[in-house]
Amino acid sequence: MKKEELSKKTEKLEILYRFCQEVGFHHSIEDISAGIGISKKTFFNRYQNRENMITIIREHWRSKFKERFETKSKLCNHPVEIILLFIYEIQYSHKKEYFFFQEELETEDYLLKRNEKSLFFIIYNLINEGIERGYFQEDLEKELFCCFFLFNIFHLYVKEYNIDLIDYLLAPLLSEWGKELLEDIDLLRMFSPTLHSFNSSL
Repeated sequence: MKKEELSKKTEKLEILYRFCQEVGFHHSIEDISAGIGISKKTFFNRYQNRENMITIIREHWRSKFKERFETKSKLCNHPVEIILLFIYEIQYSHKKEYFFFQEELETEDYLLKRNEKSLFFIIYNLINEGIERGYFQEDLEKELFCCFFLFNIFHLYVKEYNIDLIDYLLAPLLSEWGKELLEDIDLLRMFSPTLHSFNSSL
């Protein structure tokens, strides 16, 4: 696909993304078409049907989440900060991208293991990096921990934003070195309800 065509396709997806971010995507084709300024005919030409549109726009959301996370993770000092950044980004998504978050929660697609853009895949790769660098437990059951971590983030942490839950979630993961690094991080400041931008110097 040519760069110009790719840019136009992304622009159209962004219009749809912003609409769905505001009002969700479980609406009639008529409402969605009107909301993004196209005809029903164009909608069908572009997306075939509503279910396919939902699949496309949710994949776009995952791409945006992954890109945002990876860009910010480059500013982090070590994998302990990066996994805290992941929790922060889930908190951000719960507040600012609620309809996408809720769909992941209800379908449990955050546990997808074969999609390189999935949240499971992101955490699994991060765990491998942390183990290699000595921050995470070597004998960790990685897939089991990914499921435990993500399930509790989606079903427990975002309901309360209880900072104490972070220690509980990371306890099976961190090596002694990782625990020392976690103790030096001001979690209350990092996970402020005001959702300041993530600061890797915390």
